[in-house]
Amino acid sequence: MSSPTVAVVIPAYNRPDDLLRALQSVAAQSRPANEVVVCDDGSKEDLSAVIAAFESRLPLRCVRIPNSGGPARPRNVAVEHTSSDWIALLDADDWWEPSKLAAVYPALERSEVVYHKLRSVCDERGYGVHRRVIGWNTLSARAALYDLLTIGNPIPASSALVRRELYGRVGGMQHSPATVEDFDFWAKVALHGARFEFVDRILGHYQITPNSRSSTFLSHAGYFQEMFARYEPHFDPAQIKAVVAFKHYLVGIQYMHGSEWVQARAHLERAADLRLARQRISRLAKLLRVSLRMMRAGAPR
Repeated sequence: MSSPTVAVVIPAYNRPDDLLRALQSVAAQSRPANEVVVCDDGSKEDLSAVIAAFESRLPLRCVRIPNSGGPARPRNVAVEHTSSDWIALLDADDWWEPSKLAAVYPALERSEVVYHKLRSVCDERGYGVHRRVIGWNTLSARAALYDLLTIGNPIPASSALVRRELYGRVGGMQHSPATVEDFDFWAKVALHGARFEFVDRILGHYQITPNSRSSTFLSHAGYFQEMFARYEPHFDPAQIKAVVAFKHYLVGIQYMHGSEWVQARAHLERAADLRLARQRISRLAKLLRVSLRMMRAGAPR
């Protein structure tokens, strides 16, 4: 049996220095990738010099498309230009440790999605350095969709590898102006019964770019409601309470961050049936915070 082949897929928009760092991390892999495809999503900044710098170091090609407003379409287009067994996702502002591909390779023979931990780092233009570990082993073999929609998305996109055949079978990623298309994608993959495997190592870095626009949070709130509505019919009566509660919890948090206090409280109040104790404690703390904000603002109670 031949060894699995891996294609690295990188959606890019502007910020050539970030793309340079991402490609440097791919070129430094102790186990090289078989293909690397960058999809330039209509960048206004010129990325050609960065691409040219790696053409002799990587099996690299660049595809350019008109701007789509998010990473889903450039990911899908890049995948269409690959032929490897596996797709390794890497956003242009993230980067990997040199051992990443070698560390996950043993899992490729027995799984359909493989992911690991990343260390998050705040953008240098943000409010200081912010470092925490993201990526958790919360997906059970028999109830991955239920786990996703009651605990949350544990899969950082730039940590994940997915079989190319599976990526195509679920229809790729759905464009979302709310930039939560990866959460929806993993839910689709779980709905198809995919086998997930978690590698308990920090094998890369996730860059956070601060964005405090209220419109972003409100867009997330709307998308979460639409996304959950598509999956709720797949749960039985014993599960649906926790799924609906988690939907309201997520939506309430988005409204809270968008300073829409009345709507935040309405959704958080409907999230009483959360699955985990820590979620229920967090909900109560958020309800208290929202109530205090409403009192200060003189909002109706």
